[in-house]
Amino acid sequence: MPHTIILKDQYQQAPSSKASTLLPLRGIQNFVVPHFQISVDQIRTWMQITKKKQRRGQWHHQLPWFYIFFVLGFIVGFWGVCGSLIIIKTWRYAYFRFIDNLQDKVYVMVTVRINLMKKRLRG
Repeated sequence: MPHTIILKDQYQQAPSSKASTLLPLRGIQNFVVPHFQISVDQIRTWMQITKKKQRRGQWHHQLPWFYIFFVLGFIVGFWGVCGSLIIIKTWRYAYFRFIDNLQDKVYVMVTVRINLMKKRLRG
């Protein structure tokens, strides 16, 4: 199958048929590709639409992989912590003992600060 090379100045004068269409090659030259039933206008329209979608970032047919992996990471992390606390009794006791001690420390720090502020305001 012979391919006919068409220069840029002959681009407008090129014969159009259903068996072949013009496709641009990186702005160097254009050639006729046999057995395509796409018009040049359809290719130009498609290229303009894809450029607009790329600029806007509107590729709705692609899956939002960031959100999928974000949710999967949350699920795995949540059940990694909670599942281990449910299954392993010693970890569960140690975790709740730590939370209880932390609560006591925060309570003492807050009450000491409040009492210091009351003393300063009184006198």
